[in-house]
Amino acid sequence: MSDALTLALAILILIALSSAGSWLIEKTLTTKPTAREPSPEKSASPFGAWELVAAAGILTLVAAIAVPNLYHAKMAADEAYTIGALRNLNTALLQYQTTYGTLPKSLNELGPSPSDAPSRKAAGLIDKQLASGTKNGYRFVYQVSDTGEWQQGKNYSILAEPVQTSSRQLRVFRTSDDQRIEAKSLSDSEFKLLF
Repeated sequence: MSDALTLALAILILIALSSAGSWLIEKTLTTKPTAREPSPEKSASPFGAWELVAAAGILTLVAAIAVPNLYHAKMAADEAYTIGALRNLNTALLQYQTTYGTLPKSLNELGPSPSDAPSRKAAGLIDKQLASGTKNGYRFVYQVSDTGEWQQGKNYSILAEPVQTSSRQLRVFRTSDDQRIEAKSLSDSEFKLLF
């Protein structure tokens, strides 16, 4: 059964239970109490059993709908941040290369300087956590390579992979000196172009 059909069926059952409970309570309130039944005025709870069951069912249903949506919202936010971080890294690498004539050997060289004076070893182009290589559940792996076709230090790649593959992050991202950002799910073998 699809999720929407299951949800609709659950709502219909809750409405039926709520209606039956209301009818039963109305019948109870309109009939005269017998010697064995306590009078409705002396009831300890203002709610009947059916109202409590219906309320519990509705709360459970709301929780069942909300929790997965929160999970997916957090996952989407982490992925959006990772894509933004890759864009920032591409910009920072281009700026570093323009300023110093070469690419940095590690992400740490793009990070903040302790003295607030940018240098080749600490250019101050990205924040400290991103410069460490791990942020928002993703590990950023930066590599500079010489393919022989390029001059030394002009060919780089960055791979953003989940720190824990069993966590909420489901995709791996990568970029390179062509500034394109690609993604693939953990189960796919090929990257697909995003931007």
